[in-house]
Amino acid sequence: TEPLRPSRDRCATVVVASTRAALGEREDTTGPAIAAWLGERGFEVYGPVVVPDGEEVGAAIRSAVRRGDAVVLTTGGTVRDARTPDLSRRSISTSSAGDG
Repeated sequence: TEPLRPSRDRCATVVVASTRAALGEREDTTGPAIAAWLGERGFEVYGPVVVPDGEEVGAAIRSAVRRGDAVVLTTGGTVRDARTPDLSRRSISTSSAGDG
């Protein structure tokens, strides 16, 4: 028999898009606050995943979608790289295009 896999319907990933935080130049406080809030509501939380603005944001989102997380929350991502919001949208629509 196939081993039981945990349900992903109560799993969430928090992605923080911040070049300065990813480089260790500043502490991110938003990601941990969001992760704690989700945890208090019964979610198993992966992250916060702190990545630089740009392409790595999309990669982190796609990773969470591949894992099957029910919720992917992003924060940050507009100061140094204006592409981040667009990369986020494309990652979600590309990753979920076959779901349905």
